[in-house]
Amino acid sequence: MLRRQFTNLLAEKAGLRKWQAEEFMRVFPEVLAEVLLQEKKQTLVGFGSFELKDIPERKLESRLLGETYELESYKRVCFKASDPLYEMVNGSKRNEKVKKTNKGD
Repeated sequence: MLRRQFTNLLAEKAGLRKWQAEEFMRVFPEVLAEVLLQEKKQTLVGFGSFELKDIPERKLESRLLGETYELESYKRVCFKASDPLYEMVNGSKRNEKVKKTNKGD
């Protein structure tokens, strides 16, 4: 789905004007980035949690070329869906589909 289509759907479902939904889509990433840089984690109840993780610098070796590369450290944004969102997408609760089996079965 394109961003424009998503924004239109958001406006329709939330009863917003299109420009209001577009403004939300523009501002949300800015606000989230600002909060994550200050707090490292932000939970939006019913939606999920965003967490900022520091990935340290590391070295990679190309076995094919015999060269070593250095990757700089960076920040990764991780997202974990809340239980209600997970259930909406999967139709069941987390771990509900995991079946316990005995080795002898």
